[in-house]
Amino acid sequence: MSGNHRSRLAGVVTLLIAAALIAVMARFLFTSTFQVKNIIVEGNTEKSVSEIAAIAGVDYGDPIFSVDENDMWEKLAASGALEVTDVRRELPDTLYIAVNDRKERALALIGGRVAVIDSDGYVTRLVNYEPITPSLYVSGTGATKAEKGSLLNAKSDRLEAMRAVLEGLYARNAQDRIKDINVSDVSAIFLTTSNGMRVEFGDAQNADTKIALMIASLNDLETRGSYHGTLDVSNSEKAYYTPGV
Repeated sequence: MSGNHRSRLAGVVTLLIAAALIAVMARFLFTSTFQVKNIIVEGNTEKSVSEIAAIAGVDYGDPIFSVDENDMWEKLAASGALEVTDVRRELPDTLYIAVNDRKERALALIGGRVAVIDSDGYVTRLVNYEPITPSLYVSGTGATKAEKGSLLNAKSDRLEAMRAVLEGLYARNAQDRIKDINVSDVSAIFLTTSNGMRVEFGDAQNADTKIALMIASLNDLETRGSYHGTLDVSNSEKAYYTPGV
């Protein structure tokens, strides 16, 4: 083998080695750069960043291009406990997650199971027993299916009526005074108090005003020893009471 040939062969080998080293270094730099180093969680949640990341199925050190934003969203929503508002990758090394804790507000009996729901009708959990809290039931939604993390398959007008009444009750800390909200007819909603009195509510318009009137009327009636019968607050301006047994 001539000297020139050896020299050319050595040059080729050197180039190949250099190319391999460059490829290894590039891969190392790419891998070390494009991996999850920051997980930012924003929103109204009491869960820690590590808890949110675990629910989303991601962790520090994961290759960021292997992170599926849709998969993260679905896992967070399926937990039932979280309302997801945003999930995104921010290159080169950050995951951004925005969530809010769903507040358990009521119970709905569906298919022999108790669905614990928030004010919007999203199911936070399904149980085979009656929880201590919340203790307030919603009936008449027409829902036939309940899945953790999903909205009850009820008519939207019934869910809207339910939300208006629930938010009004919780805003005035009056949820424990009511044991059932019936929204089967959204123009003639009625509530049942913990003592068994029926409250004719009408539609969900002016719900907060009607709830304030209901509370004042119930307080007055209870001071007079009246716990049963029918209380009508449907016109939102004046309450009408019919005694009952």
